[in-house]
Amino acid sequence: MRILKVSFENINSLRGQHTIDFQNEAAFRNSNLFAITGPTGAGKTTILDVITLALYHRTPRLGEVNSNLLEKLGGILTRDTNQAYAEVSFTTPRGSYRAKWSLQREIISRGANKGQSRLDEYAEIADLESNTILASKKKKEVQEEIRKRVGLDYEQFVKAILLSQGDFAAFLKARREERAELLERITGTEIYRKLGMEAFSRWHDHHKKEIESKQQSLDLQKILTEEELKVLLEEIEKHEELYRVSETKRKSLEVQVQRKKRIREIQTALDVLHQREYPRWNVDKQTFDTQDALVLERHERVQQFSEPLTNYQLQEQSLKSTKLQWERITKEQALAQQNQKQLLSDIAGLVTELVTAQSAQRSIEVFGKK
Repeated sequence: MRILKVSFENINSLRGQHTIDFQNEAAFRNSNLFAITGPTGAGKTTILDVITLALYHRTPRLGEVNSNLLEKLGGILTRDTNQAYAEVSFTTPRGSYRAKWSLQREIISRGANKGQSRLDEYAEIADLESNTILASKKKKEVQEEIRKRVGLDYEQFVKAILLSQGDFAAFLKARREERAELLERITGTEIYRKLGMEAFSRWHDHHKKEIESKQQSLDLQKILTEEELKVLLEEIEKHEELYRVSETKRKSLEVQVQRKKRIREIQTALDVLHQREYPRWNVDKQTFDTQDALVLERHERVQQFSEPLTNYQLQEQSLKSTKLQWERITKEQALAQQNQKQLLSDIAGLVTELVTAQSAQRSIEVFGKK
């Protein structure tokens, strides 16, 4: 951050308007180092107050400034004046800006406090390059924008940029053993001393534990008696047995976990299959139910012909049986007729042979008589 210009009016003992331009005045252009000097009460610290008022609306001596505080305690506003302002133009890597804080005394024109005076505050921050106001009126919003642009809050700014006259005098007058502590307080580096003490404490605690651990290790390495060794071995064996049991249980649990995992996978697959196949199954079921209803309806319509149909089937079976018997008898009759014909033929042959034999006998007998 680099301050370009400081302007103010009626701040503390410096009555009227004043401007310090660090860019245009030759004294500042030709020198990188300068001092603000003068007797006590001349207004040296007021210039620093102007800077912190414009940027953070507070001073190292009064703290945060507001209209109620100034009404009660006074200060800031030069005596017998009705207005004041503090303005600082500055540049940072983010850009160039102008921060302004002002105070105005006004007469109340209505209400219970009519005729009395009050102090009104106003604050703003503007971008010098675009000449636009970034935030105004609400102090919190203005301070937040300033912190974003400056990169420091009030405490950091005071310690890093401004060293108040009282703190510097105390530093110069302090004894040698007090200067380090005072310098830490002024610069805000007391945190490093605390960090150093904390680091030493942690180092000490760490090595203390390490020494105690090694001492315990040495105590364990002392020579054991046979009885102590026996007890120790028994303890080791007991723990090994517990380990084996635990390992068995662990493996069993792993098997169960794998099994449950497989069940979940199968269940997931079934759910997917159900979601995919259920609509098709539902359609088939509805079709089957429809067809089944038709079959049932047909069955009920045919049921009235059940008894006549049964009688018909019985008669048909009886007819088939009678037909088979008739065919068998017919075949047996034909075979008997065929056997009868053969028998008659055989009888005829025998008769013929008998007649022939009788005729021959008579011929022989006649021939014998001759």
